[in-house]
Amino acid sequence: EQYENEFEKQVYLALNLFRRNPPRWVPIIQETYDKNPTMSRKSEKDLTAAVKTMEKMPGVCIDNALNQAARKNNVEVASADTRSPAEGGNVAALAP
Repeated sequence: EQYENEFEKQVYLALNLFRRNPPRWVPIIQETYDKNPTMSRKSEKDLTAAVKTMEKMPGVCIDNALNQAARKNNVEVASADTRSPAEGGNVAALAP
């Protein structure tokens, strides 16, 4: 299975929709700020200005071998209950 759960699938799909046409998301960003008045209006202006000028990007592709390695590593890290994980993560666990 490419996705571990429905939430992960929805994140990938949303990310790829954003990458296809970033400026289309400006109204959604503005609506999010409108519904959350504690969010900084300055950050909204900075974010929407950046997104308006973004060009189309290629979609994110899933690498099943990398996903399996990352999931295995996540289980190991979570089970170790590490309070201060190594800086940069466990890169060796992701090497083929």
